[in-house]
Amino acid sequence: MDMVFSSLDASLMVCVHTILKAHPKAYHIYDENLDQFEMVQFLCRQLVESGTKECKKTSQLRMDILIKDNWMTRKEISIQQEYQNNILQAIYEDAINVTAYTVWSLMDDFELLAGYTKFQQYLKKYILLQIVVEKNLDFPKLILAVPAEHTLPKNRLNITRMQLPPNVYVCTVAKMMLKISISIFCVHLLLRTTWGEPINKTFPANFLFGTATASYQVEGGWLADGKGENIWDHFTHTHPELIANNANGNVACDSYHKYMEDVEMLKNLGVNYYRFSLSWSRILPSGLIYLVNQPGVDYYKNLIKALKENGIEPYVTLYHWDLPQPLQELGGWPNPLLVDYFADYARLAFTLFGDDVKNWMTFNEAKQTCQMGYGYGSFAPGYPSNGIGSYLCAHTFGWYANPVYHPDGNYPQVMIDRIADRSQKENFPKSRLPEFTQEEIDYIKGTYDFFALNVYTTSLAKWSDDYPIGDPSWDADISVTSYQDPSWNSSASGWLKVVPWGTRKLLNWIDQTYNHPEIVITENGYSDHGELDDQDRINYYAEYLSNILLAILEDGVNVTGYTAWSLMDNFEWLSGYTEKFGLYQVDFDSPDRTRTIKQSGEYYKNVIATKCLVDTCEE
Repeated sequence: MDMVFSSLDASLMVCVHTILKAHPKAYHIYDENLDQFEMVQFLCRQLVESGTKECKKTSQLRMDILIKDNWMTRKEISIQQEYQNNILQAIYEDAINVTAYTVWSLMDDFELLAGYTKFQQYLKKYILLQIVVEKNLDFPKLILAVPAEHTLPKNRLNITRMQLPPNVYVCTVAKMMLKISISIFCVHLLLRTTWGEPINKTFPANFLFGTATASYQVEGGWLADGKGENIWDHFTHTHPELIANNANGNVACDSYHKYMEDVEMLKNLGVNYYRFSLSWSRILPSGLIYLVNQPGVDYYKNLIKALKENGIEPYVTLYHWDLPQPLQELGGWPNPLLVDYFADYARLAFTLFGDDVKNWMTFNEAKQTCQMGYGYGSFAPGYPSNGIGSYLCAHTFGWYANPVYHPDGNYPQVMIDRIADRSQKENFPKSRLPEFTQEEIDYIKGTYDFFALNVYTTSLAKWSDDYPIGDPSWDADISVTSYQDPSWNSSASGWLKVVPWGTRKLLNWIDQTYNHPEIVITENGYSDHGELDDQDRINYYAEYLSNILLAILEDGVNVTGYTAWSLMDNFEWLSGYTEKFGLYQVDFDSPDRTRTIKQSGEYYKNVIATKCLVDTCEE
């Protein structure tokens, strides 16, 4: 084998392969409930070309809405986009012959019983969006008018005709306008009730709500009381320039010293459970079983005890990206010995905390561990090896889910065939994808009790031309491009677009593909810059929870829990403290790390108490 990739690329090849073998080992050690990490579908060009009609539709769905004026609020724009998304779904999926869309209204006007009190005082500009649908092959093509702009004099007289692009028309015949106005007004009311606002149905009585954090992101105390160094300690100290504002998690939210305040915050929210992770290096400073750090054990015992005393169930993640640095110096996750080291650590955790913890998760987002840590090298431990085997750490649902959730186990067949074919053309003696033995396949499959899903956003996918045979890479193996519609609402994170309907589709896909597993949403959240009045986050939660509830009530998907990310603002990896996800604001300039509840925290508190997303829900 070529020595060029033997040190780095070969390590990547076995990284997730090792993790997938470590997970079931921990699962089989524990004889009660144990969860699995986030999964994402593996797509390749052949799947897109020969896939279902739905797959082809997805590649066509784009809405590039151009809005030049800024008088519409973010919420109003979000509502308009939600209507337009659902009208498109009616056209594409339900074959309803909708041929045009009209925004109400051209200008502020007499609003029936409301008179002029709602809209007339400050508006100086108006926007007209006209959608025209044309037939293009088997799919309608969407053409959007550039918003017409006209500044109105104070007396609103002398309005001139707007200039619109070619092929876009404005209806001016009185009878046609009357007909369209009545028709679209009815659709507007229907969609506003169903999609534009949170639905007024209640969550099932046994549905659970929680919130989450992770050890490195909140604990601080990086060397307190015998804790060992982990890869994020090492990474942020060695390469501070890679983190926004040279930040690190040395203190973070100081939850190591302020955990009782964290519990009070959780109690105030009324959550059913709190998902947090154990710091492997706080319990085992060297990563190995021979030296147990008792102060670290006591910290987690005290936290768990406080949670239980306040009626909050602990949901514990064994690994949330903070590998002990001594184990990284032995090769990290690509080293197959870590399967046994992780099993030792898991066995110890079950022994120490198992009497009080009944819900466990093995790995959080293993794809990030390998793709970002051992593929691109942008996350700890910072080993760039994006070449041979990088598909092992890709954002691919079937790749991670199939070995555990599919009744046949193993990787998806399309993945096995695709990589084997390209490996042969690249003159490799065998496939670059490591193989499971039949014994390993049988050992891994079925090692779950529920499906843990971290979901934030949605991307669209389309096939790309085959890469020429050359340097092996994950991108070349899948030949699929993913992208996000620029018209979708954004957040403080470049990757996080607001696409609530995508979550409902994803939940249905998991349900149908993996034989109706129980699903727990283990992370879902929205980033901003830390404002206390965070209406955008409230809108995000309301719309995502609406789609989750629709998946439960209308689609029959067995979703049993929802976890808001995050309890409080914290260290957000490469973004440092510049992006905030918390229900509580944290003052990182204060040595006390003062916490203050946000409006979204109050909203979520009410949702938990009422199991309802609006003021009053139907019984």
